[in-house]
Amino acid sequence: MRNLYGKVFKNTQTGDVKCFPYDPTNQNYYAFVQEANKSGFQQSIFTSSVMISIIEHFLFKHSAVLSEIEFLIEDELLNQEINNILAKMKDNAAFWSQLKERLAFLSRYDSIDIKKIKLKGFDDGGFLLTLRVNGIVVVSENAYNTLSIEISEIVRKVIN
Repeated sequence: MRNLYGKVFKNTQTGDVKCFPYDPTNQNYYAFVQEANKSGFQQSIFTSSVMISIIEHFLFKHSAVLSEIEFLIEDELLNQEINNILAKMKDNAAFWSQLKERLAFLSRYDSIDIKKIKLKGFDDGGFLLTLRVNGIVVVSENAYNTLSIEISEIVRKVIN
């Protein structure tokens, strides 16, 4: 299954949020961002609150599995704690509320932000989804169009 990349931007005039296709093998990232800026778009980053909203959407709407969370800091005990909750979530989705609470607490009180998440979906032929803090979206080709729109809508609701 091939992956497609996108980058989320916000229109500075309208507040609309869009995911622009991005090809890291053939496009210079900084030139890509500058070109979008010239067209009236500001790059969006995925704060922890945005990531949490996206995770929750995909868990409930797509019955996705959250397979990985990576933080901007390296903390083995924290990684172990989060991985234990992720493992419990595979058997019981109710552990999402515990994880959500922990992630919000880490972001708000310890300034520990999420760097990257990975989700696996099983509906509509299945998909893999990776989100990075810099607003990069990596999605299975079969689901890119639909999921990039969904992600843009979630980001718009959270940041506006």
